[in-house]
Amino acid sequence: MGKKLDKAFDLMRENNRLYLEDQNKKNKSDPPPSDAAPDGAVPDVSPDDAENIAALSETDDRRGDDPKDRERPDEKKIELEKGDLPAMILSAMLVFGPVILILTALVVIAWIFLH
Repeated sequence: MGKKLDKAFDLMRENNRLYLEDQNKKNKSDPPPSDAAPDGAVPDVSPDDAENIAALSETDDRRGDDPKDRERPDEKKIELEKGDLPAMILSAMLVFGPVILILTALVVIAWIFLH
């Protein structure tokens, strides 16, 4: 069994090495996109773009919205199914119920002995 595993691992390593070499060749042969800025460089912004950016930031400030609170367009809301809400309430009761019972019992015992 050990020899078979060794052969399998050797074959897997060889396949991975060939795959990585192929990927490295593809990455070296692909030219970077023409609109990409070099590393560390800031892309040029036309005056029209600068005005649009300024207008957008002004409307955000006037509205008073926090950008973190706004919904992203690609973000989908999760819709609950028919029995999801009762299931969530039941699971919360199963999780927190024993803790509440133990704390209540401790308070009652403390009340009996300290009163």
